[in-house]
Amino acid sequence: MKLISAVLFFLLAFACFVSSVPGQQVVDSQVAKMPKVTAADESAELLADLKMRAPKTLDEVKLLEERVQELVEKVRPATVSFLGGTGVVVSKDGYILSVGHVVMQPGRRVRIRFSDGTRATAVTLGVDERYDTGMAKIISEGDFPYLELGSSADLVRGQWCLAVGFPVSFSRADEPPVRLGRVLSNRGRSVITDCTIMGGDSGGPLIDLDGKVIGINSQVSGSLNGNMHVPVDIFKRDWKSLTQNEVYSKAGKLKPSPENRGFLGIYWSRGDTAAKVGRVMKGSAAEKAGVKEGDQIIQVAGRRTADYGDVVEQLSSYAAGEIITLRVRRSEKEIEIKVTLGKRP
Repeated sequence: MKLISAVLFFLLAFACFVSSVPGQQVVDSQVAKMPKVTAADESAELLADLKMRAPKTLDEVKLLEERVQELVEKVRPATVSFLGGTGVVVSKDGYILSVGHVVMQPGRRVRIRFSDGTRATAVTLGVDERYDTGMAKIISEGDFPYLELGSSADLVRGQWCLAVGFPVSFSRADEPPVRLGRVLSNRGRSVITDCTIMGGDSGGPLIDLDGKVIGINSQVSGSLNGNMHVPVDIFKRDWKSLTQNEVYSKAGKLKPSPENRGFLGIYWSRGDTAAKVGRVMKGSAAEKAGVKEGDQIIQVAGRRTADYGDVVEQLSSYAAGEIITLRVRRSEKEIEIKVTLGKRP
């Protein structure tokens, strides 16, 4: 019995000695310095996992609900009503994303309304009918709420998202309703979700659980699951074109507008109703192509012209950058001249 007690005493003393050696102290110190995993960290990790799946427990449902409520408070202030549709402010300097069938054409001064009743003036920018994209820009002074742009390239089926807009069945004096749903497909040119949208929602934002814009409400097929949104990556790719007021048709042709209509750069000869060139502007498309003073334009792109009014009318259907052929009479001879139309200075 005395032997057993002695052995136990020896083992305990040895254990105390080992725990006090420098190596063990280093380990203990490192463990003490390790960051503690907090409840907030665990919630953030769980929320990241929930972005791609349905909640499985009541706690997960509550966590998702809390995040959606946070996003509602964030997205509503940046969503605006204008032109019978919706838009979303996406930059500090007031750029607004919407859809082409709401914006329609560049150069329109429009009144916009924020969900809190604040009003401002904006001007419409470019439109691309191929993708139903459109933009506007606030020209009123002030600091306006906005949302960050996300990415649509990696959206996958089952991912949670929210659609916001001002549907025609709701008063535009109220805050815009928010609909929670999930991504059903991502086709590159269109994101399909089950976030039910309707007339008036067009141009409103589709956002992810990070609160970033991943698409813009475009149209509905008639099915609750057929809600189509323009992927935000298309706006990012075509940003320069849209902000420069370019308008493209469904066929992909650049359409003329007051801002980008093709410009020839000539003055007509006074006292002569015929399409006779009086003077050619220096550096203009006409000068670069070789049009000269005294030339009489008798055809524009194969169409006969009776007077300078016909020339002006026909040129108005072409955009800057397009190449057309003019047929002119010069010193009793008819010659053809190819002209790349410029922009009005």
